[in-house]
Amino acid sequence: MRNCLLFLISLVLLGCERETDFMPETSDQKQIVVEATLTNEPRNHKVCLRYTTSHPNDLPEPVSQAAVVVFDADTTWQLTEWPEASGNYYTPAYATPREGLTYTLLITKNGQSITAKAMVTKPLEFIRMRYTSTSDSLYKIQAVASPYNPNRPALYEIWLNWSFLPAYKHLPEEQCQARVCYYTLPTLDVSEVLAPESEVVKFPAGTLVVQRRLSLSDEHAAFYRALLLNTTWTGGLFNSAPGSLPTNLSNDATGFFGACGVTSRTFFVLPTSSNDN
Repeated sequence: MRNCLLFLISLVLLGCERETDFMPETSDQKQIVVEATLTNEPRNHKVCLRYTTSHPNDLPEPVSQAAVVVFDADTTWQLTEWPEASGNYYTPAYATPREGLTYTLLITKNGQSITAKAMVTKPLEFIRMRYTSTSDSLYKIQAVASPYNPNRPALYEIWLNWSFLPAYKHLPEEQCQARVCYYTLPTLDVSEVLAPESEVVKFPAGTLVVQRRLSLSDEHAAFYRALLLNTTWTGGLFNSAPGSLPTNLSNDATGFFGACGVTSRTFFVLPTSSNDN
């Protein structure tokens, strides 16, 4: 009976297989992709503009020589493209968006205008990441934050740098640095819980850690959730059907314009198997 059941299961699985030729949808009409997040930090804030591509492996073309402005009720910042023809635009260094104020992004290119609005969220305190030792005398991230919180969505950016340590000075800097992101979202998806394993970043004792917490609006969190469902969380046991990303940009542009309150912590990795916050 058992052998008969296994034979029937094999027939069903084989019967579900069908060869198909997959061709991505293409369009002659290129959309503008906007990547822009203001924070309450006094620095040059970046707006990245690219055109969509027809194929996944194509390098996106920068949107150059656009007019990019950010303003609120009292202040206007004219952004400068740098380097030339890069599609990267920066606010003046003194630009410091303020919590609770709504900012408007205005992009003009070839007579087309794209706009979006975002309010700077409240920066909130957090517990710093925990790390643990590995069998090869290095360390790895153990925990950062809960993946689910309906009231406090956030993006956690963790920058690791050990290039200055004597044992690693002979290596290229890019081999001694890493950026890792974690998300706390107001939803909990099966694709997230059963996501494929991601690369484990290992680092030595003495590593400099800069951890930033960006408070997200509900709209911004929904954008990141959709982005993760289409990228990082695919390939696991349960995949969601790919879909278009939500956006707050007008005129058929894609991407998102966010404004986040930021808190940060800076510390060094201590040569122990556990750490206190």
